[in-house]
Amino acid sequence: MREILDFCKRYEMLPAGSLILAAVSGGRDSMCMLHMLHSLSGQLGFSLAAVHYNHKLRGPASDADAAFTQEACSQLGIPCCTGSGDVAAAAAASGRGIEETARSMRYVFFRAAAEDTGAARVATAHTADDNAETVLFNLTRGSGTRGLCGIPPVRDIFVRPLLCISRAQVDAYLQENGIPYREDATNQTDDYTRNRIRHHVIPVLKEINPAFCAAVSGMTALLQDDEACLDAQAAQFIADCCPGGGCPAKALAALPRAVSSRVVRRLYGAGLNRRHVDAVLALAAGSSPSASIDLDGVTVRREYDRLTDRPAGGTFDPVSISPGETKILPGAGLRVRCALCPPGEKFYKSFTTFLLNSDTICGTIMIRPRQAGDVFSPTGRGCTKSLKKLLIEEKIPAAQRGLIPVAADSRGILAVYGLGTDARTLPDGVHSVLKITFEENI
Repeated sequence: MREILDFCKRYEMLPAGSLILAAVSGGRDSMCMLHMLHSLSGQLGFSLAAVHYNHKLRGPASDADAAFTQEACSQLGIPCCTGSGDVAAAAAASGRGIEETARSMRYVFFRAAAEDTGAARVATAHTADDNAETVLFNLTRGSGTRGLCGIPPVRDIFVRPLLCISRAQVDAYLQENGIPYREDATNQTDDYTRNRIRHHVIPVLKEINPAFCAAVSGMTALLQDDEACLDAQAAQFIADCCPGGGCPAKALAALPRAVSSRVVRRLYGAGLNRRHVDAVLALAAGSSPSASIDLDGVTVRREYDRLTDRPAGGTFDPVSISPGETKILPGAGLRVRCALCPPGEKFYKSFTTFLLNSDTICGTIMIRPRQAGDVFSPTGRGCTKSLKKLLIEEKIPAAQRGLIPVAADSRGILAVYGLGTDARTLPDGVHSVLKITFEENI
């Protein structure tokens, strides 16, 4: 009991004055935890209640587990909240495995019960043996450091008070205190991967090292410290270098892989596999200014030196405009105003407001996206180039080029948002001036 008490205090699992929900299946581990927490509640000053979830996987036996748990809690004077769900049907409908589905449904119920009761923590009865099984299970799947960290003592509202003791210590406590429990017959089969690890792999490892589970617990504690350090470095990089979600490609590629891989998972999904992470890092280290990769539904694009998973910009519908009118460009997030001004209108250089010689304009003025074959002669540059080439030179990401408004008449471009006016449209001080102004449409 002292070992459990010290462990709970170290991780602040059982705050005084709070309500703790014990997740009780009726099995040996959870019954041990229930009685231990009941003994500790007065000493540490917390209230205790129980939650039980019936997975409906073993017919009458599952119902008997629920009845047993409720009776055990009643004898201890502990409130018990129960829930149930057809795990087999849910697994078949979703295409997921029974174990994965059961865990998901169980934890959804636990969270809901905690919210309904105002509980601060939900305690689950994982032991050091469960931790070792988890590490071996993750190892067989090729997991990285995070998977080899095993079961954390605290995650969100979930705490594991028994994680510091072995299953043998649980059995000893049950026997010494005469605590009854239910035996799940499926635990004796090899139908599930974890059972095969428990029955066949761990016994061999314990022959090599009888304290194998304790050794794994020591290793996972060290790896958890390493993981926390590396994850903090990744979080700091994102805070410093990734405003708005865009990530600098070269800076990401220059990071140690232990940090850069964590940056990628934080930005684009914690569940990314190694192949996905490698693909993003290759994109960051590459030279293409507009390459992209698909991460099973999430597209990460390189826009010159930045990576982004924002949707591509698309385009907007052209509109005509005349003096005195204001038009909205919904796709571009802008509005445009057109006004006729007298000759000599004062103008301060801007790439969002343009003064045009009205005498040079032919036909209707259109505000439109760029078109194939557009040619532009930016005022002051003394050159004529394709608009596409100029946008590339200005390092405008390919995904955003369709959103750049172009003011044009029947002869061609008059002005380009962000680039300036065409040389043919310069005011001459004699003719009236057409003023076109772009503003954010807030």
